[in-house]
Amino acid sequence: MKFQTVAFRVVTAGVVAAQVLMPLTAYAASNTNSPKIQSANTTLAMAGHTPLHFEHIVAKDPWSGKATSWVSVSDLQKVLQLTGVQSTWNNATTLNISSTPAGWKLSTNSASSVGNLPMGEMQFSIGGAQHEFIRSPKLVARDPVSGVDITYVPVYYAGLFLQHQLRMKATWEGNTWSLFPQATFSPITSIQSLMIDSSGAVSIEYVPKTSETTSVTQQVLSWLKSATTTTMNLSPSTPGLRFEGYVGPSRLLITTADKSQIKIHPAYTITAVGKQGKYQVNYEPNVVAYVAGNETTYLNAPKLYTWLKNNQWQAEFTTN
Repeated sequence: MKFQTVAFRVVTAGVVAAQVLMPLTAYAASNTNSPKIQSANTTLAMAGHTPLHFEHIVAKDPWSGKATSWVSVSDLQKVLQLTGVQSTWNNATTLNISSTPAGWKLSTNSASSVGNLPMGEMQFSIGGAQHEFIRSPKLVARDPVSGVDITYVPVYYAGLFLQHQLRMKATWEGNTWSLFPQATFSPITSIQSLMIDSSGAVSIEYVPKTSETTSVTQQVLSWLKSATTTTMNLSPSTPGLRFEGYVGPSRLLITTADKSQIKIHPAYTITAVGKQGKYQVNYEPNVVAYVAGNETTYLNAPKLYTWLKNNQWQAEFTTN
């Protein structure tokens, strides 16, 4: 999905240090229980897209007693819309997610019914009156751009909802709030052939033993069907490293019924250790890279990850 630059304000996350809030402008809050608030600039980053620069406010979180960053509910809705998530706000207490992109998987277990909230609180819901997941303080304050009173929510609580219920990745670093929407993933339903390409100075290809072909194919399809999209959090590989042969984990090569080529391997990076030519292979636990053409999707697939990383496939395969 492509994201277009739009003109609205937003966000940071969590409790922020004073040095990242300059320059600041003070505003009086409409909520009589809130102290003076301030506006500050920050950056919203969407993975793979040009960063967007916005303005948010900084005020005391009444629950933690600490200064934190707040985003307006209307701006949060615009951010969600960029990712394909549609939402409604009842202008009082509830931000409800009404629809998400096809293929997204949501966490909707153990939710309580949406109910009446104390003054100064709001809630995030999915499916209207059926689910309530995160409760949060809210702040009614003057929009530093329009001068109109609007509702704000701490980015910390918004981030919890995005991560836990919408399964997005939301991180705060420096003065940047980075959002990573779910990648859409439709698991394949048939396999024409598969093989394993192992690491080493000489690449060796392995195919399933004749007696194991059907069971291996069914097992791989089952693992992919239960996989969920995720992100990789490893530091990038050290640039410029050169090796004689392939030093990464075993790779599963699949040809589908329509002749599409797919490559799957444990998610990893390779980083240099010291200056003596040593290196280490770093793994993202339980995550595999699913490569189809020029697109890579990261999947949480613990059994498939272990099967490849620990070379458990060797009991079922033979050299080609």
